[in-house]
Amino acid sequence: MVKLVVSMIIFFSVCECGFEKSSLGARAYGMGCALTADVGDVWSIVSNPAGIASIDNIKFGCAYTPQVLGMSELSTQAVVGNIPVSFGVFGCLIQSYGFKMYREITATISYGANISALFLGINLNYYHLSIERYGSNATFGCDAGINIPLSEKIRCGMSTRNINSPSIGKAKEKLPQSISLGVDYKPFDNLQIVLDAYKETSFDPSLRTGIEYWLVDAFAIRAGLIEYPMQYSAGFGIRISVFQIDYASNRHIDLGWTHTISLSFF
Repeated sequence: MVKLVVSMIIFFSVCECGFEKSSLGARAYGMGCALTADVGDVWSIVSNPAGIASIDNIKFGCAYTPQVLGMSELSTQAVVGNIPVSFGVFGCLIQSYGFKMYREITATISYGANISALFLGINLNYYHLSIERYGSNATFGCDAGINIPLSEKIRCGMSTRNINSPSIGKAKEKLPQSISLGVDYKPFDNLQIVLDAYKETSFDPSLRTGIEYWLVDAFAIRAGLIEYPMQYSAGFGIRISVFQIDYASNRHIDLGWTHTISLSFF
């Protein structure tokens, strides 16, 4: 039975070409993964690389998802970092997904720049896939993003993923490509409302929305909703000095729960 389950995991992972979007961190999962127009988050590398352009101090983070959709074999571990320099901000991400028999490794180098209040960003991704008894393969992908302020309280953003149409394996399976458009509205300093329109190749378009409210300076609550496939989420964040701990729980309407915890240093 175990071998059958593992075989099914590998089969479906390969059929879907693998390498779905890298870990967004618990904050984003708690807000419905709708942070395309958000800026300054340590995980902006994944949501929209343009978002790191506003970072003005060194930030690091790590995230852990013990099981994806209730499957303990499909755990995810990720580390991320952003370092501002005189001509922009550099970022990096390393993620491991899967287990001994099936593993995806993603390594990303990111760059963001602020040009007259216009934020631009780009990612170079290295994808490595390893399947026991079948060998391994690797390829490169490129992402790009833009973020524009419409007013002091409203920003909009666009992010595209794998714009070079990368493929992997002997069969040259295409990796997922996606585009997302987002709006970020902050009516107050402690309240943020986000909305994304997301489209990935081979899937229907999906609306995503989320909210974050800081009850006090040290504690936030979050909620989110993804239209397709239907998912809803909730989470919280705690700030302690230069640390922030975030937790999110996401429920897929058919496949169950996924929990994520992340820790940020800033």
